[in-house]
Amino acid sequence: MMTAANEPEAQMPLDIEQHFTIEEIAKKWRMKRDTVYRMFKEEPGVFRPSMGEGERHMTLVPLSVIQRVHRRMEKPPKVAGRVVS
Repeated sequence: MMTAANEPEAQMPLDIEQHFTIEEIAKKWRMKRDTVYRMFKEEPGVFRPSMGEGERHMTLVPLSVIQRVHRRMEKPPKVAGRVVS
């Protein structure tokens, strides 16, 4: 489907794709909240709605972003063009 500007639409609109909080991801991955926050804080596609002045900010991560980060974490490190096992 094309948008009015003749550009393809995203695969799944933001309002339909399932989103998770940092706390939910940390619990599922059995990691500390701060560690998970650092993993996602600069990741494109993460939603940070304004909760009002003085309120703690909520971070919502779309499932597609979680899957992208997880795939990146699964790749073995490379050293000088070789895969290290």
